[in-house]
This record gives sequence, C-alpha cells and structure tokens, in this order.
Amino acid sequence: MAWEERREAYFQLLKRVQAKEPNSLKIFDAILAEFDQHPMSRTPMENMDIIGTFYAAKDRDTPEKAVAMVVMNATLGWYDAIRFGSASGRAEIISKEHFFIRAIGMAPPEVRQRYVAFLKGPPERVFAAVQLGQSLAARVKDTDRYDHTWPAAYGSERRAGTPVPPMPAAQWLWAWQHSLEQIQAFYAPQAPPERLQYDPEIRKQSRASPILFHDLVSAPGGVAMVDEVQHPNAARRRIVRIEVATPYDGKQTGVERWTIDHGDGPTSTYTVTLAPDGQGGTNFSVQFPHGK
Repeated sequence: MAWEERREAYFQLLKRVQAKEPNSLKIFDAILAEFDQHPMSRTPMENMDIIGTFYAAKDRDTPEKAVAMVVMNATLGWYDAIRFGSASGRAEIISKEHFFIRAIGMAPPEVRQRYVAFLKGPPERVFAAVQLGQSLAARVKDTDRYDHTWPAAYGSERRAGTPVPPMPAAQWLWAWQHSLEQIQAFYAPQAPPERLQYDPEIRKQSRASPILFHDLVSAPGGVAMVDEVQHPNAARRRIVRIEVATPYDGKQTGVERWTIDHGDGPTSTYTVTLAPDGQGGTNFSVQFPHGK
C-alpha cells in the first residue's frame, strides 16, 4: 500500500474508533504497537499524524518526550524533502500540511497550550529535547524501512505529471546539515548561552554540525570545560581560531585545533578529535594543550 493510501486509511480508522465500531480499537492499538517497536515503518508525515492524534496528549505531562519525537520526524522529513522534493513541494509541506507544527496542532487545545508553554519556556529544556530528537534522527536517517521519496507527492510538478529529479547523493551531507540547522532554528530559536564566545566567521571554520558544535563548546567534556580546568581565573574565553587538520564527514575520524583567547592571559590551543560512534552520532575528545 502506498504511503498516501495508508495515511488515508489511518484517518478513516480514527473515525471508526470514535464511532466505537467493532475491532477498530484493536486495529488502532496494533498501529500504536508497531509505532512503538518500529517508529520508522511509516513516513515522517504519517508519524506526525500518529503523534498528534495520540502521543501528544498521552505525553502532555512530559513534553520533552513528545517534542523529541516531533523533532526527530521533522528532521528526517525535511532531509527527505530537500533531497527528493521540489521547491513548490516543500512549500506545500509547510503551508498546506503545516508539517513542523502538525503534531502539536492536532492535539486538543489544552494540550497545545502546554506544548506552546514548554517551547517558550527555559531554553535549556527545549534545546535538550531538540538535541535528543536530532540524535535519534541521525541513527535512522539511512533506514530503508520507509519511502524517502514521499515529498515528491507534493508540488506543482506532481500535478503536472513532471518527475522531480532527486538531489545528487554527493550533496546529501549538505542536505543533512541544512536540515539539522533549519529544524533547530525552528524549534529552539533561543538556544542556551554558550560557555565560549566566538564570532560567526570563526564558527564557519569548524566542520562540526550545529548540535555537535554546541556540545564541543558547552557540553560536559567539551572545550569550555577543559579550558575552565586549565584556566579557572580567565578574564574571558573566546575562540579566536579553528584549524581543521582532518575534515570530519561523519564517517571518518576528524581532527580540529581550537585556540582560546583569555583576555589578559595566554592563549591555549586544544586538539579536538571527532569520531563516528557507529549509531549515527559522534564521540569527541579534547586534549589538554600547551599554553602559548
């Protein structure tokens, strides 16, 4: 069954459940069980429907969990849309389907208010939920359990019967990074303050993804923590240079050297090693430097 037909069948099933038709609840429970065991057996668009019609209300007291699921599917879906959809198709996915806010928008009004309050609340909690969702997305972004070309069902090309050429595979890494950045900017526009200062041009010198870069700057074991141990009384901590010794592509180990200026003290250069963890994520280590 094509994903569009399966999606229509899901909404018809919801009507049958509401009407309390025999066996309808049993079928609905089977769909939820499948979602729990194999969350990517359906397209991200279908998953947004399931989250919005069940899980958003179920997890209203733990919004981090549902937001992470939403972000996971938003990241994967937008990655698919960039690779296999057209510009007009992506516009429809946003404006017609309200893809990014679909799951929360489908929830009852009082539940929506809880999620809106959460997303407008402390940025640390929101950013943590977004990070979790995107880390989960990274683990399954190459799955073959669902049809990644689903975004081609949208746009003027579909109505005209004109095929949409997919993005060349050589550009997929860019598409993934772009998806991460756009989804993070949408759900967590007010990220927690970084523990290291830096200019935008310095940020561009690193090959780390937005989430990975934030972890390198602020997470436990990152450059800031190591620098705080080395220079506990520093007047400031600003990244002034990032040198890429070995580019990190998510598949092979990469090495970068980060130089931190301390204002009236010496600078320090840290060696940052980035290595894939085998599950779609990245492990990193920071070596203590020799001051300059």
